[in-house]
Amino acid sequence: MSQNDGIIVYPDYDITTSTCDQLRDELLKSFQDGIHHITIDFKKVNIIDSTGLSVLISAHNSLKKDGERLKLVNVSDNILKLLSITRLDKHFTVN
Repeated sequence: MSQNDGIIVYPDYDITTSTCDQLRDELLKSFQDGIHHITIDFKKVNIIDSTGLSVLISAHNSLKKDGERLKLVNVSDNILKLLSITRLDKHFTVN
């Protein structure tokens, strides 16, 4: 996608305490570059913990200020279940 359309982020790691800074930094750089259409492709993500969820919530809150929503694609059934239990699936666009 071009900057005008937004970006797709492809983490190839589980989003946990030990790795979430990498995702946080990438999202922060996108916001600083004025990109407000962000999709995260979960194809290679098997696990997300509470720290990872906080990164998603923070990104969602930043996007919400501009009337946008964080989009998550290729989410595994287990992560989708977690998002549902925490009701985050009501805040993010999940495909």
